[in-house]
Amino acid sequence: MLSSAAFFIGVYFLSSNPKLGSINRIYEANVVEDDLYSNKINRMSFHNWHTRVLAIRKFLNGLAPLSMEQATWQTCCPAAPGEESIGVFVASKLWITLPYAFATACSNGFIALIPHEELLPPALFGRGGLLVLFMMYTFIIMNICVFQLFAFSSILTFNIYGIHVRPFQMCARTPIAVYCVERHKNLSSGQKSIANVPLCAAKGSVLPSCKCGIHAEYINYVKRLENVRRSSILVIFSVALPIGLLFNLLNANSVTLMIGINALVSATLGSLLYSFLWEGMTATGVVIGTALSTSMAGLVWVLMSTLVRLYPNLSIGKAAFGLICSKS
Repeated sequence: MLSSAAFFIGVYFLSSNPKLGSINRIYEANVVEDDLYSNKINRMSFHNWHTRVLAIRKFLNGLAPLSMEQATWQTCCPAAPGEESIGVFVASKLWITLPYAFATACSNGFIALIPHEELLPPALFGRGGLLVLFMMYTFIIMNICVFQLFAFSSILTFNIYGIHVRPFQMCARTPIAVYCVERHKNLSSGQKSIANVPLCAAKGSVLPSCKCGIHAEYINYVKRLENVRRSSILVIFSVALPIGLLFNLLNANSVTLMIGINALVSATLGSLLYSFLWEGMTATGVVIGTALSTSMAGLVWVLMSTLVRLYPNLSIGKAAFGLICSKS
């Protein structure tokens, strides 16, 4: 949308070059009705019924595995209690809609700037525009990797390590509540007299006072968790990079790897996050549940892949893989 606005301003208000296109080109490109089964398809228009069916199928195919994505579930952390499902729904819609809107804006801007004669040398963008394509793919891959890396490390740190492995404790023997308004029998007399307003009941942003012993310890605990999260990012990156280089050295099938990783990570982690809602979950239960769910999802993925190889007419996409593995 921003790119379309920039293109429109440059073409229709600031440029005096008669060689550039006009808004009529954008209108003509969007109203052309082409058959889906012909060699030429107008993907920018929904006037054709076949194009609408193709768009709906692609939308649903991308929505199913996205609902189990760990980055989407990460939006539940800042959501208010009871609104986690709405957060996941909004995040899914935005994650699917914004790329389509950006692609449509770029397409409209490109059509508007198609000149009648050559204005820029083709070598400026590489042979056949490969330089632009390489930059675009690099941008997409880096954004996805960073988004997934930060979301996954945050879940490992705050949802697993900070709750089930190493929860907040004032001392090694007695766990206490986060807010000092919930008094504890093992606290000293000076700490018992403190009655700060709980953060959950405060209006607006509240910075806890470090004068309270509980709050001071909790602030230090959160800082230590941040250090653990940064360390986990480095650990995940140091493990994932050699594995990727090894797969590249072995000339592994990228499509098979992508489908397998999506089935194992997305579906398994989605099922794992459901178990976090159970208050009785322990550190041992998290480890065992993760191992079992990952093994079951991997087994189902191998079975489905074998069926596809034995029966070529059996077409199973990424959405079906993710849903079947999540149900396992």
